[in-house]
Amino acid sequence: MSDSKLGRPLSAPYSVELGFSFPTRVGRNLEKYRHIVLNQDDDCCIVIDGDEGSGKSMIAQQIAYLLDVDSYEDTGLTQPDTGNPVYRPTGRSVTIEQIGFNKAQVFKAIRELPAFKAIIYDEGARSSDRRKSQDQENIEFNQMMREARQYNKFIIILHQSFYDMDMQMAVRRSIGLLNVRKKYKQLDANSSELDKLTPLVRGAVRVYTKNGKRDLYTNDSLRKKFLYPLINNESFDVNFRFHWVVDHEEYKKKKDEATAELQKKQIPACPTCSCSIRWRKKDEIWYCTRCPWEGKIEF
Repeated sequence: MSDSKLGRPLSAPYSVELGFSFPTRVGRNLEKYRHIVLNQDDDCCIVIDGDEGSGKSMIAQQIAYLLDVDSYEDTGLTQPDTGNPVYRPTGRSVTIEQIGFNKAQVFKAIRELPAFKAIIYDEGARSSDRRKSQDQENIEFNQMMREARQYNKFIIILHQSFYDMDMQMAVRRSIGLLNVRKKYKQLDANSSELDKLTPLVRGAVRVYTKNGKRDLYTNDSLRKKFLYPLINNESFDVNFRFHWVVDHEEYKKKKDEATAELQKKQIPACPTCSCSIRWRKKDEIWYCTRCPWEGKIEF
């Protein structure tokens, strides 16, 4: 078996199992959660952060495919504490229905898809921002995540910055963090023409365990500078290869539709003081809730 896009043979265990290049160390760290969620009435939440264009969405789909349990079989074993049967995963599948770009889409997937499926919240910053902890969006999202545990799902939340996340989600609720970074090839006079024309390298990831991300989030000096240093045995570096699990055109179409819908709902700010504005129906005009401004707004 080989990775058709890269032309490289697949030899590492997780790469062979998944059908595309996948970091072995990440697989070893996450595999246990696949069995915990399947057999021990729990869920699993992972955070992926990084700059726009760093590859978060692609890597999230690969992580989802590693974790997803689409079918399973009875091993014949029983759990010593509960007497319940022990199951072994036999199949996985990730489709566009498992990716949400707003709270409503994610709610629907968590509640309606079968247990043990992996769900991706591709625009998680909209619902988990520590600077807006009292906003209704954040409150409803935290309530949803409390409810979500009973559905036994794998939930992957994408965010621009882990440090800007609500503490409950960043520190307590999630089991790990993947910080995705852009890298650039070191070019010199002998570099190939291809390297000179394509110097950006995506897929560089620093992985933090539950304790590692806690140490990041609670360190004020790291947060102020948005730093992601290695932390003893609680973090490590890996590289993910290019591979989209869900058809990329299908993914882009759903994302564009969600973005257009969001823009329809957004109310612009006051052009004078940037505060919220309201619609005065009898005059058919917008007015500011703080300053004297009123007028028309072009959407």
